[in-house]
Amino acid sequence: GTMPFEPDDRTSMKRLRDAVTASRSKLKPFREERMDALRQYVGKHYGDEGAQDRVPVNLLEQMVSIYSRHLAANNPRVLVTSKFEMLGPTAAEFAQAVNVLMQEIELAHSLRQVIVDALFCIGVLKVGVSPEMEVEVGGFLHDVGQPFADPISFDDFVFDMCSTRLDQCDFIGNRYRLPLDYVKESSLYVGTETLAATPKLTTDQVSGEPRSQALSLGESGIDADEYRDYIELWDIWLPEQNLVVTLPDDEPPDAIRIVEWDGPEQGPYHLLSFADVPGNIIPLAPAMVAMDLHDFVNRIYRKVFRQAERQKEVPTFAGNAEKDAQRVVEASDGKMVRLDHADGFKVHRFGGADQVGMAAGIHAKDVFNDLMGNLSLLGGLGPQSGTLGQDELLNANASKKIADMQDRFVTFTKGVVQALAWYEWTEPLRERQLTKIVPGTDISLSVLWSPETREGDFIQYDLNIEPYSMQHSSPGTRLNTLLNIFQTVIVPSLPMLQQQGGVLDMQTLLDLISEYTNIPELRDIVQFQGLMEDEQVGMTGSATPELRQSPSTTRTNVRVNRPGATASGKDEALMQRLLSGAGSVQPDQAATLTRGVG
Repeated sequence: GTMPFEPDDRTSMKRLRDAVTASRSKLKPFREERMDALRQYVGKHYGDEGAQDRVPVNLLEQMVSIYSRHLAANNPRVLVTSKFEMLGPTAAEFAQAVNVLMQEIELAHSLRQVIVDALFCIGVLKVGVSPEMEVEVGGFLHDVGQPFADPISFDDFVFDMCSTRLDQCDFIGNRYRLPLDYVKESSLYVGTETLAATPKLTTDQVSGEPRSQALSLGESGIDADEYRDYIELWDIWLPEQNLVVTLPDDEPPDAIRIVEWDGPEQGPYHLLSFADVPGNIIPLAPAMVAMDLHDFVNRIYRKVFRQAERQKEVPTFAGNAEKDAQRVVEASDGKMVRLDHADGFKVHRFGGADQVGMAAGIHAKDVFNDLMGNLSLLGGLGPQSGTLGQDELLNANASKKIADMQDRFVTFTKGVVQALAWYEWTEPLRERQLTKIVPGTDISLSVLWSPETREGDFIQYDLNIEPYSMQHSSPGTRLNTLLNIFQTVIVPSLPMLQQQGGVLDMQTLLDLISEYTNIPELRDIVQFQGLMEDEQVGMTGSATPELRQSPSTTRTNVRVNRPGATASGKDEALMQRLLSGAGSVQPDQAATLTRGVG
């Protein structure tokens, strides 16, 4: 059996460092694959270390931008409830405090970075609380004693590759940089006298492989250009021992800090992935699935571009048609020219885009679109079918893939928010001024949120996240939802509303429409002068109001069939034309190519 870990025992420390090094080495192929995919994602025109070849059709960038927008655009919204009725008021304050904290630390920004990381390999968020230090460390948004949620680059991450499941890992850790003078002077660390600065290399100290920062800094890094001396450290969390061990990156095996983990029981690291591989701890990321098609499409299009650029026309003439040739060369566009030797004059074409190659490229793009769960529809890049009804059905199916990703992301976010809430609840110095609205009134009170005002135990509260709060909602979407509710719920229920004393405030409705459509002039067009006295009586419900409407209404439904063109339909027609020549394409297919999408 394995020896129990003893923090003060050098043998235990060496075994831990060896295990970390071995797992880092097993992770190397995944880091290299991720780096290759990132190079494709940024293309050729991003720094010195981007893609070597041109990336004219960047399918990876399209995938990342569409997926990430569907998963998280805003801070999550937290609802806190409790099984104990008397804790209701505290639960409402707790939710407000957590929502304020998420805004303060810009959680939405961190979540978006983690999503992009998970699309390429695995997303890691480290959640903790900044130690009570004399200086702020870890970024200018970290206040002393403030909870934080920081994305961890896969370059700087390690977990126990000998385990097959995350909850069975012997260790999980990450590398980070701190000012050397701070580490040497801080009372948090011991045995720091001999530590030396770590240059900010964009290649790994030990393995020599490039890190993702090399994309913008180049492989040489900024060794001598740093303003201050820094040192690279590893935090290694040991779940079994409930310890966090801090090790210098390339120093002897001694730890410079060993502390008990006193945060939430799931530990400091939260991992996001989108597809599991049975029996393996590393997930299957969308970019891993997308890379081959992305690469193929770009190879084809680069070749087609080269062929198109090489295309040329060369006029030739026979020896006896020299005067003909001169007249042709000197003639302006559209001018008629006399040829004495018409058969002695020809135009030769060379090169040009290969039609079969073009068709293969178009087909591969369509396959990519299907493989990624109908990206065109998810990205709003034009309708995919002939009618709105079919499109809505398609959208429902297209969103099955994204719905699965959203479910995993919501579960991940819930874990992160629960950890942040735990810190918000247990932090002994945390005080906030919150605003509380008195139910049934417009009166708002300022209330203190402090350890003294928190009632009950953290475990007595349930935190729920409203997933839809994280997705982007445009004013247009909100307007459609508002009008839909108005037409389907409010208008049919008007008589019942009025019987129960309900008043329809058209001014507020028009104000909202004005705001969502960004047409402030609407407020000037419709002006409210106040109500006549007898009308006010009717509105308050003391007299029964009459619902005024035309005695008879007629509705006519007219169905219009209009041919539209879908993106896939156009691609299909274009492929047929390329593969079989223009003559064999049906007239209606040819028309599809020039018809507008929609």
